[in-house]
Amino acid sequence: LIIYLFLFYCFFFSSRRRHTRYISVTGVQTCALPILKYFIFKSLLNVKSDFSESIALANTLTQKVARVKFNYLIYAKELLKKTHEHLDKIENGRIPLSEDDYYNKIIEESYNLTNNDTVYAVNSFEELRFKEDPRQIRYFNSNIMAVKERDVIYKRIFIIDSKTINTETGKKRLEVIQENISKGINVKIVDKNELIGKNDLLDDWVLFCKQKDMKHLYVDYQDLVEKTRVISGELILNESIINDFEKKFISLEKYAYDKEKMKQLFGLEIIWIN
Repeated sequence: LIIYLFLFYCFFFSSRRRHTRYISVTGVQTCALPILKYFIFKSLLNVKSDFSESIALANTLTQKVARVKFNYLIYAKELLKKTHEHLDKIENGRIPLSEDDYYNKIIEESYNLTNNDTVYAVNSFEELRFKEDPRQIRYFNSNIMAVKERDVIYKRIFIIDSKTINTETGKKRLEVIQENISKGINVKIVDKNELIGKNDLLDDWVLFCKQKDMKHLYVDYQDLVEKTRVISGELILNESIINDFEKKFISLEKYAYDKEKMKQLFGLEIIWIN
């Protein structure tokens, strides 16, 4: 970035005499170009500052590890290993998130949606979290507000186990799906039994597609003990990975029940938004 800005600066300011042959360019130089010069230098200083802060932080971390007592080094090593793994992910456009950070992020994203933005979501595990996890309830409420107040389009695919639908728990799960439909969420249902051998389609995620911003993808991971909870998540900014998830959504739609089947099996009547 520094190199690009430097070349950009050289191109505009290296040969002032050549430009002043033209009155229009002279006017630009006397007004706009000094302003541009200021912002270029400001950007360079910001980049340099961020880089210097990162180096200083790394040096501080190294010094702290050097001061750790021998008996505690094993714990410092574990921490550094996790930090290294996180930095590898960040380098590839995958930002690790704690469970609280994950929910805070997606709730904030939902509140910041504007007219005609679109959200794609796949819920592949425990629908009852919409009733039992307070953070999921807050997120769902932010979905409803976005749909009702700002005409945001929410497209959500629920991946369910059709074999459990007639159980007491299965009926509660259907209530969650029905509530999504009644609040204006564009819902489709896929039977998990149709996805055997297709584990790559079983991720749980949400993609925010904003007209005035880049796409933000959030993937979350289930707590295997307390199955209605998310244990951690990731913010994914890598465009290639995002494109893969968009293709996954299209693939899942091919497995979705049609409207008649949804009405016949689950008593659900919906209107789909293409």
